[in-house]
Amino acid sequence: MPKRINTRTKGANAEREAQGLLHASGYLVDRVKGSSKFNKQVDFFGIGDLNCIPKKTMEDQSFLIVQVKSNTTAGAPKKIRLWRSEFEIPSWVKTQVWVRYDNKDTDNRWRVIDVV
Repeated sequence: MPKRINTRTKGANAEREAQGLLHASGYLVDRVKGSSKFNKQVDFFGIGDLNCIPKKTMEDQSFLIVQVKSNTTAGAPKKIRLWRSEFEIPSWVKTQVWVRYDNKDTDNRWRVIDVV
């Protein structure tokens, strides 16, 4: 019988790993406070787990919102597109979905989807 995985811990681990990768890529990263027993929906605008700005903000004025998922996008790109169109989000706000695959045999463990 397969070992049961705590999905909350699995998600938190994926967020921490993505945060480290973004930080190494030159971003200042803020993780959105995790959900609790009393507050389940605490993602940034309901669509983002990580808020990122480039360390060199004078050269590249942008803001990156990242939604982290495990093994599947679970409809996140569609939800982000609806949010962007409903609120007319400016082009300098970038949105991405990062999908972390559990299969350790793959060469690329992460898939990054730019959502426009």
